[in-house]
Amino acid sequence: MEFYIFRHGQTDWNKVKKVQGKTDIPLNNFGRKEALALKDYFKNINIEAVYSSDLQRAHETAKIAFDSKEIAIETTSSLREADFGEVEGMLLNDLLEKFSTKFWDIHIGGEEADDFSYPGGESRKEVRERLISFIDKLRGEAKFKQVALSTHGGALRSIIHHYLPNESELVKIPNCVVYRVSFKGEEFKVEGPFNNEDDSCYN
Repeated sequence: MEFYIFRHGQTDWNKVKKVQGKTDIPLNNFGRKEALALKDYFKNINIEAVYSSDLQRAHETAKIAFDSKEIAIETTSSLREADFGEVEGMLLNDLLEKFSTKFWDIHIGGEEADDFSYPGGESRKEVRERLISFIDKLRGEAKFKQVALSTHGGALRSIIHHYLPNESELVKIPNCVVYRVSFKGEEFKVEGPFNNEDDSCYN
C-alpha cells in the first residue's frame, strides 16, 4: 500500500510567516497555482482514494489537484495541522522571541519534548498519534493500493519523523511537496520530497 502525502498550497498567512494551526485560512492565488502543479504531478499516478484535512486550505488543494479524476474527497479532522492554541496568528519571529530556546527544544528536542504544548494547544505526541492512527486505520482496511492524503506542514513533518526518527523535526516542508510512504507488511519505505522545491512557512 502506498500513501502519497502532501502539504496544501500557499496561504496569505504562509506568505507572511504566521502560525496557522487549526485556524481555517484559505489558499491565496499563488497557492491555487501550486495546487495546479500538484495536479500535473499526479496525472499519471493511479490514485484510488483521496483523504483531506477538513481545513479549507488542504481541502481546496486536494480538489484542484484531483478535479479531473472521478474520486470523491473525504475530509477528516484526523489530518488537521496541530492545534497551536494561543500562539495561532502570531508571526513566527514573535513566537521565536517569546519562547526563545524552548522553541528549539520543542521542535528538535526528541521524545522529552513530546508532552509539551503551547497554551491551549495539542502536544507533539497527541498530533503524531492522531495522524498515525488514521494511517494505520486505512492500512488495516486495505481497500486501496494507492491513497493520497492532503495535510499540513507540521502534520507531514510529524509523519516523516514517526517513520524516520533520526530525521530532524525541522526538515523543510514547502507548500505542495509530496512524500511517498510505502508499506509491504510491516516493512515501510519513505521517499521524497517530490514535486516542489520552494520554501515557505511551516504549517
